[in-house]
Parts: sequence; C-alpha cells; structure tokens
Amino acid sequence: MRVTTLSISLIILLVFLGCDNQRESAEGFALPAGNVEAGAAVYAAMSCGSCHGVKGEAKADTPVGTKKLMIGGTSSNLPSDGYLVSAIINPSHAIREQAGFESMLPSGESRMSNFNPVLTVQQLIDVVAYLQSLHEFRTVYEGHGLP
Repeated sequence: MRVTTLSISLIILLVFLGCDNQRESAEGFALPAGNVEAGAAVYAAMSCGSCHGVKGEAKADTPVGTKKLMIGGTSSNLPSDGYLVSAIINPSHAIREQAGFESMLPSGESRMSNFNPVLTVQQLIDVVAYLQSLHEFRTVYEGHGLP
C-alpha cells in the first residue's frame, strides 16, 4: 500500500512538473516583418533615447556623468522578439540591472514609462525591428582564432 501511494504521488508530481505555464510560453509567437526606419522614428518620438543609449554610439545629448541603459551591440545571445515585446509592454516583468543605472523605482517596478495606451501594434512591430537591427550576432569563438 505504501509503495502504491508513493508511486501515485510521484506520478502526480511529475505531471505537475511537466506542465509549464502555457500563457507565458513563447511557443507560437511570431511578429511580422517590421520597418526598421519607422521603428527608429518611433524610438525617437517616444523619447526612448532619454534613458537608453545604443552600444557603440556616442551621443552628444548625454550630459557628462549621466549613465543610460545601453541596448544593442554584439552578442552570442540575441534577444527574441518575444523578449523585446515583453520588455516594452510589461517592463517590470524582467528588470535588467546595469551597473551605474537605477532601473527600478522604490516600489520594485521598472522606471520605464507605460507606452501601452499610445503605442499602436504597428509601432510596436516596427520598434522591435529597429531594436533587433541594433544587435549583431557573434559566436563566442570569433576573434579567438577558432573556426
């Protein structure tokens, strides 16, 4: 009897562990192609550059001693469209810390403004295309003389 109870408990545990939260799954998520230039215009219009900088670009409008949360650059781990969409429409979901930049409010929420009431779906698609254009894939082996 004890073995049967243990077996049933183990099966129930495995069933629950095997079920992931489908609502938060990226399965089936795909954005249509966006317009990079239109996305750059949205980025500028929404004043994203007031808090975010682009890696590798020096901006004259950044006051000395001011730190911006940097985006883009080369990486062997590129952000997915789903990650970028979540970062824009629900920035408190996964707050990235960067040394010298205060990303959170005292309440624990993201400092990023809520653009959901003013950002259209097309603008969101375009700004994600723009943000993707700022990233460059590079394997961890490049630059080390390895194939």
